[in-house]
Amino acid sequence: MDLFLVWNQVVTTILETFSPWELSGFLSGIVCVWLVVCRNIWNFPWGILSCACFLLLFLHQRLFGEAILQVIFIALNIHGWIQWLYQGKDQGALKVANVSKKEGTILFVLVFPFTAALWALLIWLNGSAPLVDA
Repeated sequence: MDLFLVWNQVVTTILETFSPWELSGFLSGIVCVWLVVCRNIWNFPWGILSCACFLLLFLHQRLFGEAILQVIFIALNIHGWIQWLYQGKDQGALKVANVSKKEGTILFVLVFPFTAALWALLIWLNGSAPLVDA
């Protein structure tokens, strides 16, 4: 009976601490990762669900930069799903390469002005944490 009381307290604490969107995003994210490890195509809809839950959470918290990232992640999941459907999961290995020095330099130089611009935009949108979110 003590185990039941402990379990009940744990569940109650979790439900009081985390929002339904956060719990749903976390749990669907775990399913997504497990399906990725299993190389199962159903990882894509689970990933989209997870990102959609976090998108709603971040919009509610006025973390617009994080919300935009979720939109990008949803688009990447859709792209991956389409690639998997039409090219197959086992047709040739993907090429993985390092970024070139030129590309790395360009990205390094652009990080600061883009962060500043995003910071200004998030201040204008009245985001809850504009600098961190940028």
